Amino acid sequence: MDTVNSCTASDRVNTPILNQEQLTVIRNLDPSCGDELVKKILQVFLETSVDLTRQIEDAINNEDAESLRHAAHTLKSSAANVGAESISVIAQKLELCGKFGEFGQVGQLLDNLQQRYQKVTTEIKQILKQS
Repeated sequence: MDTVNSCTASDRVNTPILNQEQLTVIRNLDPSCGDELVKKILQVFLETSVDLTRQIEDAINNEDAESLRHAAHTLKSSAANVGAESISVIAQKLELCGKFGEFGQVGQLLDNLQQRYQKVTTEIKQILKQS
């Protein structure tokens, strides 16, 4: 794998803020609960993702490749589970940067992550407010 291309920040992520199909999949796991399961999973994502994004930022600031790889991998999976595909894509790129110890593009990736994270958390909070 070409490490230069594995963690580039250049390609834009053009996905919805939250993939509604993924939220439907979660709803269908327990149809008797309505949106309760979705809200519970989204709340857990909010609680855990704050720390993960902080860990990613710290790992980048300290050029700690293994910590970057681990935190980005965890965020990638969590984000995919709740339909935050744009965050998952960016986290995957950051994971590869950590895996290969490439820090050249991580600043732009971190900026992209923070921008998308803000949009995702805003939308999640709106969903959580709905009764």
